[in-house]
Amino acid sequence: QDQVFTRTINLPPLSEEELKSAIKWEAEQYVPIPLEETTLAHQVVGRINVNNQEKIQVLIVAAPTRLVEKTLKVLKTAGLNPVSLETEIVALARGLVGPEGEAALVVDLGAKATDMAVVEKGLVVFSRSVTTGGEALTRAIATGLGLDPSQAEAYKKAYGVDPKKLEGKVKEAIGPILDVIVNEIEKTIEYFRSETQKTIKRVILSGGTAGLPEAVSVMASKLSLEIQVGDAFNQIKMDETLRKQLSRVQTFLYATAIGLAMKEV
Repeated sequence: QDQVFTRTINLPPLSEEELKSAIKWEAEQYVPIPLEETTLAHQVVGRINVNNQEKIQVLIVAAPTRLVEKTLKVLKTAGLNPVSLETEIVALARGLVGPEGEAALVVDLGAKATDMAVVEKGLVVFSRSVTTGGEALTRAIATGLGLDPSQAEAYKKAYGVDPKKLEGKVKEAIGPILDVIVNEIEKTIEYFRSETQKTIKRVILSGGTAGLPEAVSVMASKLSLEIQVGDAFNQIKMDETLRKQLSRVQTFLYATAIGLAMKEV
């Protein structure tokens, strides 16, 4: 995912050929690797009105060709017949947000980065990534409390941002880093509002750091929004006994796999 670049752009209504040319030009502005070494894909995800002009929203995905070829080779070596490749954030969005309802923001709190996607009617209409994630929180704890990385990781998972645990020392250490992530979420929500005049009222967390103790309440307080940890099994029909058994696990960790399984190919 760290090598894949995703961006949503607004363009005037174009023919398919014109669209391909426009996307190539746009990709040159945003993709930090040469286009001749890149595999590009796009999808028109919606239409909006900008300053009384109709625009189409186009989701662009770019990945190094060598990465695509390597992935395909691994799958074929395993005896599988790949029919589609998809980015993690798109699969997450499908697995965590249903096709109905208002726009929601999916925030994937990964180890190295935090990926965000605005999802509307089941489609990613805007996405961005910031290079702050769970590892930055662990480093802050290690530095602030004088721990080695493995101890800091254990403290992070055990105490999170709970002010009652360990006299709030872990919360104090990671607070500034969490504030960076919250500020980036605010910027994403505000940008979407300014571009579409639509308001995001719900944020869905995923990724390993989503299970941080008290993270939901702290982020909800800072953002004044509904914050929830994604439940990847919500959209799946299953026996209630099985559902109760699955409630004991961190279901958000399965969101990517479930989103991929739900893809229609």
